[in-house]
Amino acid sequence: MLCTTTASGKSLTCMIPIFETVLADSEATVPYISPLNALVNDQLKAFMKFEETLGSGAVTSRYTGVLSEAQKRKIREGRKNIVFTNPENGTHEFSCLSPPMEAFFLQPQIHSS
Repeated sequence: MLCTTTASGKSLTCMIPIFETVLADSEATVPYISPLNALVNDQLKAFMKFEETLGSGAVTSRYTGVLSEAQKRKIREGRKNIVFTNPENGTHEFSCLSPPMEAFFLQPQIHSS
């Protein structure tokens, strides 16, 4: 568990283990589940920039409710390594994939006053 302030880079701490998983197995699929589409989009950009520098060949995708059914099907059936999604779209639609996913990264949001 990592607890720190807003916008301090907590989400980015998972990049290394996720890319290690993909580098070890090019067929691995790791869903990154964020509570908000804005976080999905933000993290997707950061991961794509990191992947460009790393050159791992990882295929990253965004899988949210704004996609058409045809776009979602293409992602489910195509090659994918890191899938950025939210709880509404990710958990039940990816749970039936074969081969099974390597790991989950769930980004919870806990706020206190």
